[in-house]
Amino acid sequence: MNGKFIASNLCIILKPKNDKYKVNLKFYKYYLESLQKQIRSDLADGTSKLTINADDLMDYYIEYILIDEQNKFYDENIKNMRS
Repeated sequence: MNGKFIASNLCIILKPKNDKYKVNLKFYKYYLESLQKQIRSDLADGTSKLTINADDLMDYYIEYILIDEQNKFYDENIKNMRS
């Protein structure tokens, strides 16, 4: 997404914070989607309507994958799926 937008309090914006750890946001979108069930299982709270505390999600360990590997995986696997 480019430009200005408003995010509700029901989402967290993923953005690069440290130039030392370069990220391909399209790769991490796919990566986090693949972990969605595990993250929900580990962090969700509630009975009829599950919620995830933003602070808990921010503290959740997400493995850093080297940028070359991110880009290679994206180019070989994800890029063509989106076309």
